[in-house]
Amino acid sequence: MRVLSLLWLALALSLSGVSATTWREAIPSTGVEAGDPNCQGDKKSPVNPNVNVPCRCPPTANAIADAVASATGGGATFPKGTDVESQIRRIEITLSAIQTLKCPASSTTLLGRLQSLTACRTNPNAGPQCSNPASTNGGSAGGTTAPANTAPSNGGGGGGAAAGAATDFRTLIPATGAAAGDPNCQGDKKSPVNPNINVPCRCPPTDTAIAQVVAMRTGNGATFPTGADRESQIKRFEITLSAIQTLKCPASSTTLLGRLQALTACRTNPSTAGC
Repeated sequence: MRVLSLLWLALALSLSGVSATTWREAIPSTGVEAGDPNCQGDKKSPVNPNVNVPCRCPPTANAIADAVASATGGGATFPKGTDVESQIRRIEITLSAIQTLKCPASSTTLLGRLQSLTACRTNPNAGPQCSNPASTNGGSAGGTTAPANTAPSNGGGGGGAAAGAATDFRTLIPATGAAAGDPNCQGDKKSPVNPNINVPCRCPPTDTAIAQVVAMRTGNGATFPTGADRESQIKRFEITLSAIQTLKCPASSTTLLGRLQALTACRTNPSTAGC
């Protein structure tokens, strides 16, 4: 049975036009040295010295590749194009794999690279990554990621206040989609989006904790997007996910990433349900 499974996987990869070595090489690198899997403490984030991340993070390239393989049928569905959307999707999948391994995005440089690529969607002249994403953002050794859209179907705000006033920014923070964890809990629980994945039982953070980090990042909401358009929704999801990861909780402890992906799908296919 094992041999048959391997033969089937090899056939699927050959039909998809990508070899096992090729898809692994296309996984964006974390941008930093892997952490010590046995380390129990914290260290400074490589992208924000004011943020601590587990010193065991980021995971090794092999651990990430194994998680990506598990999520993509051994690489069969891993995007292999050189276009911006394929680059974005590869970073999204890689970030999800890293979070599955209980490491925050802030333990890597992937989120910043993702944001530079997503900027190309609305401004093709945003930078050299827009014309040559593979070399600038690391098609095989670099990376990127993305978020979500409409308020009614994807939780544009935890409350539902009309977008616009700076005082309303807290009500525009997307809800996590799951009950807040117990801050004092030390164990694990099942992810609300994948029962095969464990997440810290202290996650997701409380709405108040998330709002405090968002406030710190956005000048108390002054730069938090308030528009009702899709791109503003996406940016709100990105900022909120980053805040949650700063609080050392993975995206998989929420439903945010799936809702973000549903919104980003609208960029290439506006006729998708929910767009």
